[in-house]
Amino acid sequence: MSTERKQIEIEVKEFPAVQALCLRGDLCDEGVLEARRAILEAIGAGAPRVAIDLGGVEYISSAGVGMLVSMLKRCHQNGLELALAGLNTEVRELFALTRLDEVFPIAPDLDAWCKSFE
Repeated sequence: MSTERKQIEIEVKEFPAVQALCLRGDLCDEGVLEARRAILEAIGAGAPRVAIDLGGVEYISSAGVGMLVSMLKRCHQNGLELALAGLNTEVRELFALTRLDEVFPIAPDLDAWCKSFE
């Protein structure tokens, strides 16, 4: 079993009412800082909603989870919605075990969720 982590890649998708970020790789170490910067930019972009597609994320460290919780709090403070989308089985289990699935809105499909606000 390899412990080599995959560098995070971030793709921004813009919808009329949603700033969406698609993450691929592992949300840990330097990737947490990069994702945080990208999410803060999305929060500042002016859309009323921010969506984070975790469909390409295979691993999330505790720092990654903490950053997502912090960004959810930041969105609430700014009157914005933040939702997660596309969680794979392992990430969904992590969110269920920590009960974060009760805290975060989780959409099964990013594109469908974003287009529902058009």
